[in-house]
Amino acid sequence: MNWCDWHTVTERLQGRYYALTRGRPYRVVLDPATHTRTCDFTNKHLLINPNLFSDVLENIGFSGAKLDEANFLVSRAITGHEALHVLYSCQRRWR
Repeated sequence: MNWCDWHTVTERLQGRYYALTRGRPYRVVLDPATHTRTCDFTNKHLLINPNLFSDVLENIGFSGAKLDEANFLVSRAITGHEALHVLYSCQRRWR
């Protein structure tokens, strides 16, 4: 099973999102088919490619569990970045 398919990973990223946005109703979706990452305001999803930097990480020597951990940390950082779009890029939607 791929690291991004573990339910605990999604739960942790969703919890981080809720903490940053004080519970705004968006869902974190890890989707390897996503080109990069995006904040989908219409469907209220944060779409994140969990392997976005895998090639870069592999080139500097990451593999196995260390690669999975690094990809998780990158996905966590991207979740934070996209959460801020929810807060500051769509203010009119919350009034």
